[in-house]
Amino acid sequence: MTEKAYSGLTAAIYINSTILGYMNNVSLELTREVVEVMQFGAQYKEKLPAVKDWSASADGTVAFAAGGSQHKLYQAFETGEEVTLKMSLDASVYFEGKALITSLKVDGAPDDKLNINAEFAGSKGVTFNLPELVVVTIGSGAGGTTSPAGIIKLAKGTSLTVTCTPAASKVAEYYGLNGATPAVAITANTFTTSNLSADTAVYVTFTDVE
Repeated sequence: MTEKAYSGLTAAIYINSTILGYMNNVSLELTREVVEVMQFGAQYKEKLPAVKDWSASADGTVAFAAGGSQHKLYQAFETGEEVTLKMSLDASVYFEGKALITSLKVDGAPDDKLNINAEFAGSKGVTFNLPELVVVTIGSGAGGTTSPAGIIKLAKGTSLTVTCTPAASKVAEYYGLNGATPAVAITANTFTTSNLSADTAVYVTFTDVE
């Protein structure tokens, strides 16, 4: 599977399932302590992995509103509430863990926007959700189009719904998976394939309206 690069266009930061608004920078640091072991006669130290830890920070523009995400961030800091912090790279790839807010800073200048910074100390572990992807190739014969179309990637085990748009005097007739026969009749110009567990080729045919 081809590796995928991520950008800020698909990223988001969540606090207790609410997107933290107006953030423009985020940092996550995973660390592990290393224990040194020494013995007589050894010329080098031996090192063993020990406990892990993590921390995070988020920066952005101040945008307080009663009941808004930054207001909830401030309330969690004031009360010492343990929050669920989620750093989402896209809809299905993310880091998530419980954390305490260790600092909350607001600063700025008269001729610039006000900035906000929050620092988080992880509590227990952080999980990394990276679903396995499958490649789905969707093609169609003359007489119409589909949405989605072409090559797409989906999380393994998910479902795919395809909407067909027939040309004038045409109707979506059948769809097939990986060339299997018999093909399946299409009802109301849409169909769903469930539990996509491997790379799949989907083909749609159109026919004349009777």
